[in-house]
Amino acid sequence: MSDEDKMRFGEAIAEIRKDTDCTWTDLWWNSSQIIVSVPDWYWDGYRAEWRLSDRKFDSWEVKDASLYLPPTFTALGCSGLNGGNETWVGWDLDVKHGGTCYQTTQDAIQDARQIRCFLQGHAEIRLSKSGVGVHVRHKFEAPQVAGRAARFAKAIANKLNLKADPSALGRQCMWLWVKEPTAQSFQLIEPHI
Repeated sequence: MSDEDKMRFGEAIAEIRKDTDCTWTDLWWNSSQIIVSVPDWYWDGYRAEWRLSDRKFDSWEVKDASLYLPPTFTALGCSGLNGGNETWVGWDLDVKHGGTCYQTTQDAIQDARQIRCFLQGHAEIRLSKSGVGVHVRHKFEAPQVAGRAARFAKAIANKLNLKADPSALGRQCMWLWVKEPTAQSFQLIEPHI
């Protein structure tokens, strides 16, 4: 594949943001810490070429949006990290998978609404890329020093006794786009006000 046929991470994100079904992602995209999912068979052969960090669950973290996307990528997301500051924080409320999870989507939505209420409506609630789990994101009024988002998320999760995914609480990366969405992928439950 020639360089002319390849797409860079930043270019892919710009294309996604133009899609009318994905304009909701504008509030959340940052380019300092992108996550990309590729099939398992693809990992080892291209790790060096794409200068990807250590494997994190089903994704790689990429810290340079000018790099070319692996051609087999299946999902993209990011953290709230933008430069040296964090612009948003999130909670991943898994349903029926992971060590800490909810039994139903409705149970997860109920706790997501607790987070939103605690933050006085300043949180968006959406279903996850699978359409089963629930993501909650809060946009900071002003950028925060790196590392604050994880502490903030963990403190709220503890205070509200949430079953939030501990890995997402720590690394603060969430999916924003998937190549093959379900009918419920990223469905809006409550907007960020």
